[in-house]
Amino acid sequence: MRTTTVIVFSSILGVFVGFGIAKSALTFNAWDQQFETKKYEDNENAKAEVAEVLYDFGVKDVKEKGEYDFKVSNIGTTPLTLEVNLLTCSCTGIEPQRQTVAPGKTGTLTLKWDAERATGFFKQGGTVVTNDQSQPEIRFEVQGIFTAPVMLSTSVVTFPNVVPGRVVSSKIRIYSFEKGPLEILSTEWSNKEHIEFKVVPSELNETEKENDLYSNAKSVLEGVVTINPGLPIGTFQEKFILRTNSVAEPQIEFLVRGQVCSDGITFTGMGYTRETGTIQLGKTSSVQRLAKDMTITFSGPVASQADLKIKDVKPDWLKTTLSEPREFGAESSRKRIYALTIEVPAGSPACNYFKADEESAAMIVLETGLTETPTLKIPVQFAVEQ
Repeated sequence: MRTTTVIVFSSILGVFVGFGIAKSALTFNAWDQQFETKKYEDNENAKAEVAEVLYDFGVKDVKEKGEYDFKVSNIGTTPLTLEVNLLTCSCTGIEPQRQTVAPGKTGTLTLKWDAERATGFFKQGGTVVTNDQSQPEIRFEVQGIFTAPVMLSTSVVTFPNVVPGRVVSSKIRIYSFEKGPLEILSTEWSNKEHIEFKVVPSELNETEKENDLYSNAKSVLEGVVTINPGLPIGTFQEKFILRTNSVAEPQIEFLVRGQVCSDGITFTGMGYTRETGTIQLGKTSSVQRLAKDMTITFSGPVASQADLKIKDVKPDWLKTTLSEPREFGAESSRKRIYALTIEVPAGSPACNYFKADEESAAMIVLETGLTETPTLKIPVQFAVEQ
């Protein structure tokens, strides 16, 4: 009897204790859920209002740094947080990195930029994240046009297909945004035998007047680059240095690049790029040998006159081998074909000849035996690692 009473009492006590624990757990979970809901609703009540997200600064000197203040108002009922998340360029910055704007107040985000020498159209900025559920990210940007005190219409004058024996010309425009007329005091380039350059005063044309990049120019000059007959078949490059009366830009530079082509001479082979006239050998190590073959074909009337020989190789340890010619075809369609092997031998020194300028480029120069095109120049690009 006593044992039965103890068992019944223990069962009743267990029911009450279990009910109490369950009630406590339900009460806690219900409170936690209400807290999370309240927290979410509070975040919903942070409201960002932005008058503008893009500022156009117009036309500025490229050396001029700048900054602009964007205003962000909090029209909500709880604090608004603003944090810089991502910038589109290292030339821009937004300050402060993080701030909190109280309800009814307005915060300031200062976007700063320093374009250094990036002439032309400029548009950069950054993204700011917020706790406003309706717009978790806001992008702020500045845009405008940068000009240099003295600016060229192009930094590279290109002659893609120069026919031997013909004279070709191209123009380059020079703009000054300083007071007083721009003057070219002197010009400097090396190959004056085959390349000419003249500068004459000019004025803005109708197209330039409508272009924000050039419309504010105070004076304009026009340069004419002329390629005369005599350049060897292959690529050429020339750097021009112009010295001016500008205090801010006393010296400006541009490149003249091109390729002399001939219908009677063709190059083929793995790694040869027709657009640049360059053969790409690739990369190798000092313990490996690297070689590629190419063919040089003379066709038509020039074929019977061709007598190809190696004239110069740079660097001098670059190994080149020229085969005896193979000739076939009738007089009018005759072809004379040479095989040229270019080899980077094992044991070559570490070097990098993937450079664009002709002075430091690897080069193979061939004599053709032809009067009109006496030499062929073939730039070679490769690198040797230790």
